[in-house]
Amino acid sequence: MIGGKCRSFTLSNTLLFLSRAIKQTCTLFFGLVAVLLATDSLSQVIDEQIRNLPKQAEDLSSADDQDDGGLQFIVLPIPISSPSIGTGLSVVGAVLFRTDDESKPSFVGIGAGYLDSGTWGVAFSHSTYFAKDRYRADTMFGLVEVNYDFFGVGNEAGDSGRSIMLDQRIWGGNGQFYRRVFPNLYLGAQLWYYDITTTFPLTELMNLFPDLEPLELQMRNVGIGALLNYDSRNSRFKPQNGMLADLVVNYGRTDLGRNSHFSDDYQKVLAIANRYVGLSEKDTLAFRASLCRVWGRAPLFDICLFGTNNDLRGYSGGQYRDTAMFAVQVEYRRDLFWRLGATIFAGVGSVAPDFGSFRGDDLLPAGGAGLRFLVSESYGVNVSVDYARGKDSDAIYVRIGEAF
Repeated sequence: MIGGKCRSFTLSNTLLFLSRAIKQTCTLFFGLVAVLLATDSLSQVIDEQIRNLPKQAEDLSSADDQDDGGLQFIVLPIPISSPSIGTGLSVVGAVLFRTDDESKPSFVGIGAGYLDSGTWGVAFSHSTYFAKDRYRADTMFGLVEVNYDFFGVGNEAGDSGRSIMLDQRIWGGNGQFYRRVFPNLYLGAQLWYYDITTTFPLTELMNLFPDLEPLELQMRNVGIGALLNYDSRNSRFKPQNGMLADLVVNYGRTDLGRNSHFSDDYQKVLAIANRYVGLSEKDTLAFRASLCRVWGRAPLFDICLFGTNNDLRGYSGGQYRDTAMFAVQVEYRRDLFWRLGATIFAGVGSVAPDFGSFRGDDLLPAGGAGLRFLVSESYGVNVSVDYARGKDSDAIYVRIGEAF
């Protein structure tokens, strides 16, 4: 362990890090591509699915829609690798489409997955832009049982490396609705409901974290939020210019147990800004900054943390969590040849009880490299594989789309 201080990399350490990043990323990436192309090229699979769409779907696609991609069906087996929940496989099916010529691309998807930690889940998600981009509606519903390491709260808890295994079963979902109020600016609201059952070894919990009150045995979490979204990106899935910014102000309530009279309220503010600068047709710089602050007694899964929203890659999900957080990242993206691309990235962040408590010796560095495979040329959708190194840990991430 390095306590709370950032690691200083010598030249030899840097070369070793880059060599390891390239080796691990290439191994997993080309293994993924081999799965996708085992019987035929992915483009041929997608083209065949498009040709076999039901007649009703073909009737919905005009000639102009076909020029913009029309309807595209994607069904992919996606390997999952997460430092917090293990390694496994998911199957994701999605339909990409436009509701009209002036609206951004929309999607409807369903997925299921299983990991070697015993984590599994099924989920439905959709995001639809309509009425010439004036409105946007998003929904997500799912059932998940997740086993993960809980490290405690604060920098010292994360640095200690001590954790226990929690088992949580979560079902529920959220819905969001936006209306465009100015060009590229959307105002919206959201509702969510989650029912959560947590199982943990009580004796081990009290030995490791004697000051932590074991309140999250069985609970329901519900809330409302105000949303502000600015989106001037030239592409939703593979942006090369523009900005995406979100401000979220949530009010939540947690009820402990179905027969309990105890409940508590909390407030959470999250601000995120992504900026994209196209250096050339094949080169893009992407920047990301995020801030999080929680007041009141929020459930542990809803306080500020690294490792789940790609705010800082290379750390186990939730290893560092507290009621305040910041993170900044920069990423260089390059199209190589055919459908292949590559990226390198670096970032830094920290967690603390409040914004006034951030310290230089608690900063958490991160960096890494990744490869991309373009699965949809019309919409610019990539399958991404990233290797990231944190202060004392590393991780491999596989996803559809970019980290941000």
